[in-house]
Amino acid sequence: MKPRAMRVCLFLVRLLLLSVGSLVLLIGVAWTVGALWFDFPVAALRRPLAAVFGLSAIAALVFVRPHWQAAARRSRSNCAPGRAVAHDPPFQYARLLQLEFLRRFRETFELIKFKLFPFRKT
Repeated sequence: MKPRAMRVCLFLVRLLLLSVGSLVLLIGVAWTVGALWFDFPVAALRRPLAAVFGLSAIAALVFVRPHWQAAARRSRSNCAPGRAVAHDPPFQYARLLQLEFLRRFRETFELIKFKLFPFRKT
């Protein structure tokens, strides 16, 4: 199979799986809103809870960045797919946390090593 034909087939399979998964999630959300609306034990809370759940599902759909937007942003930043870039603030913060942890770990290890073996020079 040619590489281009393979990519098209993978795209179609991925599209089919995303469509089926989205449809299942949509049916699940609709079912849950209906269950809250009709079957919630406290009658005064039925409609408000169903509305809050439905609005939160819509908010998650709107505010959670879709996969294709993330892929487009990643390709615009001229970096390899799936790799964090140095000018990305979350990447910088994670790196600072990692360095701070390593510094504290090294200090603790040196202190323990000195207490266990006080006669050795490091």
